[in-house]
Amino acid sequence: MHYDHYNDLRFTDDHLLFLFYSEGPKGKLKKLVAYTPLKNIPDTYNLGFGTLKMNEHGLEYVDGTEISDNGDRNKILATIALTAYTFVDRYPDKKIYLKGVDKVRTRLYQMAIGHAYEELSEKFRIWGDIDEGNNSFNLKPFKSGLNYQGFLIEKR
Repeated sequence: MHYDHYNDLRFTDDHLLFLFYSEGPKGKLKKLVAYTPLKNIPDTYNLGFGTLKMNEHGLEYVDGTEISDNGDRNKILATIALTAYTFVDRYPDKKIYLKGVDKVRTRLYQMAIGHAYEELSEKFRIWGDIDEGNNSFNLKPFKSGLNYQGFLIEKR
């Protein structure tokens, strides 16, 4: 992957949790990428992402809604992509589903995929999930310029 990404990526032995630090004007923020199996779709994992924070009881939790605004958005997106490379190398028969916590975040992911599509498509088949209002998946090959409600990624 030729995009600038964080090199301090740490992960669990099972390659389901990835930790790195965003560094910028707001300081060093702990970020977590988690792969969790989807119950209704066999062999498919949800890619979850957020900032690790501490609650009032001293317990860590993941805030997936925060916009850190730490000046390193593209580096973070490239690091998330790097976790997908690592995940599918470990689990080549598994798929990844990615969807933002809101339409704005999903659009950001779509723009990032579109921007890096040529490189990403060497390793992955990428599908866009078209929202037809029926709460079911409607996957089409990814195409720039279309709006998607999520993305399915699988190793080539």
